[in-house]
Amino acid sequence: MTSLFGIVFPRSLAEHIPIEIILWVSIMSTRILRIKEVIRLTGLSRSTIYKRVNSQTESFPTPVSLGGGLVGWVEEEVNAWILEAVQKRDEETH
Repeated sequence: MTSLFGIVFPRSLAEHIPIEIILWVSIMSTRILRIKEVIRLTGLSRSTIYKRVNSQTESFPTPVSLGGGLVGWVEEEVNAWILEAVQKRDEETH
C-alpha cells in the first residue's frame, strides 16, 4: 500500500496514475493559511513568526503575497516545518 495526498491505495495502482492527476490533486489540496491559523498550528506568536521569516539563521516558511498588503502561508510548508521541528527534537534526544 502507498499513500498519495492522504489517499491510501495499492502501490501497483500508484505507478499508473498520470502525473497530470497527481499535480491536479496537489493543487486542489493546497490551502493558504492566514496568520491566525499559523499561530494556532505552530504555537508561535505573531512577532516570532515574522522574526523567523526575516531571520538568516532561523527557518520558517516564507509567506506568499495575496495582494493588498495581505500575506498567507502554504499549509503544506507550515506542516513540513512542524514535522522538521519534531524530527530535530527526536534526533537531539537520541
